[in-house]
Amino acid sequence: MAIKTQYEVADEIPEDLRDHSVEVDGKFIIEVEDIETHPKVVKLKNAYTREKEKRDSQAQAIADLQIKLDTLPEDFDPERWVELKLMESKQVDPEKQKEAIKKELETQRQTVKADLEKAWEAEKKKFSEENKVLSDFLEKTIKQDRLRAGLIDAGVAKEYLAGAMALLHPRVKIVQEEGDFKDVVETDMGDINAKDYAAKWVTQDEGKPYVKAASGPDLKPNQKNPSLQINGNPWDPANPNLTEQTKLLTKGGPFYDPQKAERLKRAAGVKA
Repeated sequence: MAIKTQYEVADEIPEDLRDHSVEVDGKFIIEVEDIETHPKVVKLKNAYTREKEKRDSQAQAIADLQIKLDTLPEDFDPERWVELKLMESKQVDPEKQKEAIKKELETQRQTVKADLEKAWEAEKKKFSEENKVLSDFLEKTIKQDRLRAGLIDAGVAKEYLAGAMALLHPRVKIVQEEGDFKDVVETDMGDINAKDYAAKWVTQDEGKPYVKAASGPDLKPNQKNPSLQINGNPWDPANPNLTEQTKLLTKGGPFYDPQKAERLKRAAGVKA
């Protein structure tokens, strides 16, 4: 049986895969290295490229047709064109034949127009749905793979890796440039990739506690260094602190303490 890459709840994850799982958006994702070279991912990416080329080809065909229409003179008269065609065919009753041809041409034009519009809308809807599924899948897998590799290279401790992933995952964006997928993090100094951002992040106050696990029995990491403790009540309505709240609620992080968070919420009069 194939290995699943996503689970709804942690208890469903096989025991030998739990160390390789990361919680993202309420679901548990199994981390897979080199996901971009997986045959199914390559197949999806190729399908996306083919659909894009097909759409570009259709757009070019429409543009070519518009060029032809633009070359018609401003005084072009469809009725006169029909008359000339009738003269060429030497019809016995040109007026009656002219009306019949005009009617037939209009009927065909309306039918072709309706069919093209219907087909175009169906193609647009199908492409949009397939593109969203493919883009979401590629974005999640590529983002997770590159961010995880960057955090490991930056020295994030294994026991804090899931917490660091959950904290930084929303900051990483995937953009397309010339058919390639690039990971980008917006910073005050400009855009950088996830690997460089992780290396910079572990040198800052927010990331330093994730680099090395604290030692010693029966103590939480934030209890072993007073400078890393949560100060005050971040849920105090008079002085709320979203950064401190996030520290207490980031699962796998060095400050993770949901019981303390609940106590502070109740003390501040915040309903769960």
